[in-house]
Amino acid sequence: MLVSPSRSRSNDKRNTLYERLGGDLSLQTAIGMVYSRAVKDTRTRAFFEKNPMKMAMIKKRMQQFLTGFLGGRSQYDEDNLKPAHYYINVTDYHFDAVQEMFKEAFQSMGVHPDAVRDGMQRIGQARKDITAGCTVRMAVAQRNIDQDRGVLWSRMGKVDGFALIMDKVYELVSVDVRLKMIFKGYDLEKIKKAQTSFLGEALGGPKKYEGSDLATVHRDLGLNDYILDCFLMNFEKALNSVGVNEESVDEVMVTLEGFRSDILARERGISAAQKIVDGRTILERVGGQMVVESIVETMFSGILRDPRVLFFFSMEAARVEKLKEMMVMFLVGLFGGPQKYDASTIRKVHYPLNITDFHVDCILENLTVACELNDLDASLADDITEVVSRARPSVTMGCTVRLELARKRTESAGTQGLWSQLGESKGLEAFVDRLYDSLQADERVKHFFAGSKLEELKRNQCTYLKQVFGGTVEYDGRDLPTIHANIRVSDFHFDSFLELALREFGNVGLDPDAIDECIVLLETVRDSVVHPSLRDHDVRKVQEAANRKPLYDRLGGERTVTMVVEEVYGRALTDDRLRSFFEKNKAKVQSIKKKMAQYICGAIGGPSAYDVADMKPAHYSMNITSFHFDAVIEILREVMHQMDIPSGDAAQVSRALQGARENVCTGYIVRTEIAKRSLAKGSDQMFRRLGESEGLARIFDMVYSMAVNDQRIKHFFEKDADRIKQGQLVFTINQLGGPKTYEGRDLLDIHRGLGVTDYHFDCFIGIFGRALQGAGIEDGTIDEALIALEPLRRSVLGRTEEDEFRALAFKQGQSMIDRMGGDMSLETFVDFLYQSAVGDDRIRYYLDKGPAKLKQIQKKVYQYLSGAFGGPVQYNSADLKPAHYSLNLTNFHFDAFLEAMVAAAQQLELPEDVTDDALIIVNRVRTDITTGFSIRREEAERRHQSEEESLYQRLGLADGMNDFVDRLYEVVVRDKRLNNFFNAAKLAVIRKGQTQYLTQVFGGPSSEYKGRTLEEIHSVLSMSDYHLDCFFSDVERALRDLGQSSDMIDEVIVRLEDLRDHILKAYYSRMGYKVSSSSG
Repeated sequence: MLVSPSRSRSNDKRNTLYERLGGDLSLQTAIGMVYSRAVKDTRTRAFFEKNPMKMAMIKKRMQQFLTGFLGGRSQYDEDNLKPAHYYINVTDYHFDAVQEMFKEAFQSMGVHPDAVRDGMQRIGQARKDITAGCTVRMAVAQRNIDQDRGVLWSRMGKVDGFALIMDKVYELVSVDVRLKMIFKGYDLEKIKKAQTSFLGEALGGPKKYEGSDLATVHRDLGLNDYILDCFLMNFEKALNSVGVNEESVDEVMVTLEGFRSDILARERGISAAQKIVDGRTILERVGGQMVVESIVETMFSGILRDPRVLFFFSMEAARVEKLKEMMVMFLVGLFGGPQKYDASTIRKVHYPLNITDFHVDCILENLTVACELNDLDASLADDITEVVSRARPSVTMGCTVRLELARKRTESAGTQGLWSQLGESKGLEAFVDRLYDSLQADERVKHFFAGSKLEELKRNQCTYLKQVFGGTVEYDGRDLPTIHANIRVSDFHFDSFLELALREFGNVGLDPDAIDECIVLLETVRDSVVHPSLRDHDVRKVQEAANRKPLYDRLGGERTVTMVVEEVYGRALTDDRLRSFFEKNKAKVQSIKKKMAQYICGAIGGPSAYDVADMKPAHYSMNITSFHFDAVIEILREVMHQMDIPSGDAAQVSRALQGARENVCTGYIVRTEIAKRSLAKGSDQMFRRLGESEGLARIFDMVYSMAVNDQRIKHFFEKDADRIKQGQLVFTINQLGGPKTYEGRDLLDIHRGLGVTDYHFDCFIGIFGRALQGAGIEDGTIDEALIALEPLRRSVLGRTEEDEFRALAFKQGQSMIDRMGGDMSLETFVDFLYQSAVGDDRIRYYLDKGPAKLKQIQKKVYQYLSGAFGGPVQYNSADLKPAHYSLNLTNFHFDAFLEAMVAAAQQLELPEDVTDDALIIVNRVRTDITTGFSIRREEAERRHQSEEESLYQRLGLADGMNDFVDRLYEVVVRDKRLNNFFNAAKLAVIRKGQTQYLTQVFGGPSSEYKGRTLEEIHSVLSMSDYHLDCFFSDVERALRDLGQSSDMIDEVIVRLEDLRDHILKAYYSRMGYKVSSSSG
C-alpha cells in the first residue's frame, strides 16, 4: 500500500514533533482520550479524578506543557514541572501507565509510527522531573526508618498521638464517596482498631497485632490500586491535619506503600507473573534461554556502539562477557524461568552509578530493537520491554536521590561551603592541573586536549570552573554551546570527563557529599557540551550493521565472486555491446578475470590484491562509456539473480561497484569532451589535420587492408569491397569536415538486413583508430575523428534514442512510472527523495537553497523522472549536462543522491526490483551530471604536470598566498555556515597554520608547517562534506575576487579536493562511507 502525501508530510523530520504528531488539534484530542482513560484506569484514577473545574485546568496545563515540550509555541514554564509534582507520589509505575495511554491514543488517531515513537521518547524525557520528588522523598524516608523506627513513633505522639491520627483517617474515609461502598456493611470501629494495632506496630509502636496476615484479611474484597491510593491520600491528609512534619509524613507513607503488594495480593518487586499469556510465560513465548542469549548478544552489539550509554559498558572484553551472562540470568528469571540472579541486588549494585532515566531509555531502545531483529512479534517485544522496565527504579534511584539531594543542598546553602572545601582559587587550580594530566593520558578523551591551544583551553576552563563552583571570578569567554557547536563531544566523552573529574575531586580531599554537589553542577552543562547529532542515534541501523556478515562473506567469499566473474565474462563475450572489449587472447582473458575478481572482492569488503590506482590508467585509452559500464552491471545483476543471490545483497554489490565507474569511464569522457570542444571550432580544421581527402584515402586503404582480413567483420566486405570502400570514403570525408559530395542512400537503408551489431561497429571503429595511428595522426585528432563518427552508430544499427530509452523505462510492456503506482506516487516519491537528500551532508550544499529555489529544483527532478520513467516527457534531458557542468559534482555526490532514492523507495514501500530498475534508469545520466568536474579536474591535473612553475609560484609566492588567505578569511568569517569554525579566539592560530599548510600543498616551502596531521586536527570537529563544500565555495569566491582565472581556480580546487578524504576521515569512518580520492 502506498503512503499518502498528507501522511508523509506529518512525518517530515524537518518539522517539529508537535507538527509531526498533528499539531494543536491532534494533541488536544490525544489529551482528551488519555484523560478519559486515566480516570477509569485503577493505576492512575486517584491522580486524575477531580472536580470538573480542576480536571479542565489539568488538561489545559498538559496541553500547554506538551505543546512547548514537543516543539510548538512555548506556553508553560518547564522549570515548574518538577516543583508541581514534587510532593505528589507519582512513581515510574504511574508514569509508564500514562505514557502507554498517550502511545495508544496517537496510534488510534493514525499518527505515523515514527512520529509516535519519537513522541514517546520525548515525553519520556519529562519522567525525571515528574517522578524525582517521590523517588527522593521515599528514599530519604526509608533511610531514616532503617536507622531507627522508634524515632518516627515518638514524633507521631506514640500511642495517643497515633490514635488521634487514626481517628482523623476514619473521619475522612467515612465521608469519602470513593471508599464508602468498600466499608459498607463492615464494623468501622473494629476495622480501625485492628488497623491501629497493625500499623502502630509497623511504625515503631508496641507489638499488639494478633490478627491474620494482610493477604488473608483483604482476600475477596476486590481492592485495586485506585482504592488503595484513595485510602493512602486520606491517610496523608490526616497526618498533615494533626501537624506531623513533612519528613515524618514521608516515612509513614513509605511504610504504608510497602504493604501494597500484600493488600492487593500480587507479587512484589520485579516479576513477570502478570505477563502470562494463554498460560505461557514470556520465557516460553520467546522460545527458551537460547533465544534470550541471542537477544542479549544482539542488544550488546548495539550498546557497545551507542555513545549515549557506552561509558557504562566500556570495560575489558572478559567483563563484558560476564555482564552478558548476568543479564541472561536476570532476564530468564524475569521472564518466568529459574531464578538464578538475585534481583534484590540491582539497587545496591547501581546506587553509586550516575545512571539516569535517559540511560535506561537508551538501553530499553536497544533491547526493543534486539527483540525485533530476533524476529519476535511486536506484542511480545512490548511485553518484554514493559517487564524489564520494572527494574528502572532500582537502577536509577541512586543517581536520582544522590544528585537531587546535592542539588537541594546547593540551592539552599549556595556553593560557598563547596568553594571552601575545594581550597578556593589555588585549590581549584591544583585540581585542574591534576585533571588535565588525567585527561591527556586517557585514550577516551585525550584527542580533545591536544594541540598548540591546550594552555589557553586549560586557562579558560579553569576560569569557568571557578565561577561554577562559587568563586568570585567571572568567566567572560564564549558560551558553552558556541564553543562546542563544532566539536563532536558525545555522552560517552562527557561521562568519561566526569569520571576523571570525580576521581580527582576525591584525590584533592572532597567528601562524597561535596563530590556529588560538584557532579550536579557539572551535569547542568551536559546539554550545552554534548553534540546533538550524537544523541540522534539510529539503534536499528547500528545493530543491523553489527550483526550482519560483511557482504563478501554473505555472498560466499572469493569462490562465489570468481564464479560470478567467470559467468559475467562469458556473457560479455556474446553481448554485442561489450564483446569487442572482452575478446582477448587466452592469457589476457585469465588476467582480466583475475583482476576483476580481485577488485570486486575488495569492493564488497573482502581481501584484495588489486591496486585501485591502476584502474584509471589501464582504462584511459579505451572507449568505455557509461553505456558499456551499465551493460556490464546489467549482466552482473542477471548472473546474480540466476545464482539465487538474495536481491538485497545483489543490489549492494551493484552499488559497491559504482565506485569503479569514474576510473573506468573518465578516459573516454575527458577525451570526448576535449574533442567536442575542438570540433566546435570547426570540423574543417580536423579535416586538414587528417590530410584532407588524399590523406583519408590513404587511411582508408589501411583500414580496408585490415578489415577484409578481420575474421570478425570480413564477411561484410566479401562482395565488391572496392565499391563499399569508395562509398564509405566519400561519406567519411563528408562527416569529418570535408566537401559535402556524398549523394548515396542513407545509412539506415544501406545497412538494413545486414545484421550489423554494436560489436561489428566497434570492430570497424577500432580498425579505423589503428589506421589513424598508423598514419601518424596525433592522439587529439584521432579522438576528434572517432567522436565525429560515433553518432553514426544508431543509423547503422537501425535504432533510435527512443528504442534505447524504452528498453530501460519499460519492462514487460509496463512503464516504470506505472510500476511505481502512477504520477501521484512519483510526486510523493520525489517529496520523500528530497526529504532525505536535503538532510544528507554529502549533497546538502547543492540543495541548501531558499524554499522557492528548492521547490523549483524538486519540480525539475519530477519533470525529468516523469519522462525517464516512461511517463509524459516534461524535461529535455539534453539540458542536464549544461545545467550541472559548472558544479563540482562527482560520483560520490551522485551515489549519495541514489541512496536518497533508495530511502524514498523504502518509504513508499516499492518492491526491490522496481527500486533497482529505477536506479539503473537514473544511472544513465550519471555522466551528464559528473562530466563537468571530471573534465575540469583532468585539465587541471594536466596543467599542473606540464607547468614549469608550481601553483604556489603562479599564485604569487608568499605575498600572493597572504593576499589569498586574507581575502579568504574575510569571506569565511562572514559565512554563517562556517564562522563557528573560525572563532575570533583561535582565528590567528588557525590562519597561521592553514597558510603554512596550503603553501606546502600548492608546491611552496614544506619546512614551515609543523602542526598535526589533517586527520588529527579534524577528528574532533563536527565537520561534514557540507562544511567542506561551503569552504571550497568560499575559496573560489576569494580567488575570483583577486582576479584569478577559471583555470587557476580549478587547479586550486582540484588540489584541495585531494585533501577531502584526509580532512573528513573520522567523519567518513563514523558514517560508514567508503571513499577514495581516486574515485572522486
